[in-house]
Amino acid sequence: MRPTYSPRTPSEMSWSPPKKRIAVISCTIRSLPPAEVGRLLGERYGIAVRTGLHCAPLVHEAIGTSRTGGTVRFGIGPFNTVEDVERALDAVRDGLRPAKLALS
Repeated sequence: MRPTYSPRTPSEMSWSPPKKRIAVISCTIRSLPPAEVGRLLGERYGIAVRTGLHCAPLVHEAIGTSRTGGTVRFGIGPFNTVEDVERALDAVRDGLRPAKLALS
């Protein structure tokens, strides 16, 4: 599996299959370890995600994310709204940029 890069924010990489869409999105933010991304999303935005190797250490070895602590996993369910997803995207796009982190 190869990562797909976000056209708007090149520091984001999605590790989810590009052609088959599922309600779980696993990604990395180049400037931050996954555990830090999860902490910031929870503390600043009230967004709960899972971080780490997700019971799949061999997959993370294969895609090269085990050295950096795995990935950040967003799980979208039937009780999430479009607004919830947009808020999560905005938090990753805007709130987790290195320049904004340095100001906080």
